[in-house]
Amino acid sequence: MRGPFRQRRAAVLVAMVLVLALLHLLVVGSLAPGRSESELAALRVETIRAFYAAEAGALVVIRRTIDGGDPIAPGGSLDLAGGRAVFVAWPADGIGEFSVEGRSGRAVRRLSLTIE
Repeated sequence: MRGPFRQRRAAVLVAMVLVLALLHLLVVGSLAPGRSESELAALRVETIRAFYAAEAGALVVIRRTIDGGDPIAPGGSLDLAGGRAVFVAWPADGIGEFSVEGRSGRAVRRLSLTIE
């Protein structure tokens, strides 16, 4: 096997490797947007859960203030089914600005409310 036949076999082999590499890049490129879309959807769900956790914490603040209950120390938390409410700021006298942080996975949402 000498001459032009061997050169054609080598050229076909190189062409096949290039075609396979191109197909591989096309497949990987088509899968990447789907992965980022699913990550975005998961982050949206976590963000909603974090907001609801912060809202639940705010309701605890309102109920304790109305009932005259003991304040929760800053850093205290309330575990919920889909997240956690962390009490960031709670005025000592029970009047002023309260801050509650809702957390779920990577998402964090903070609510501030003022009670007079």
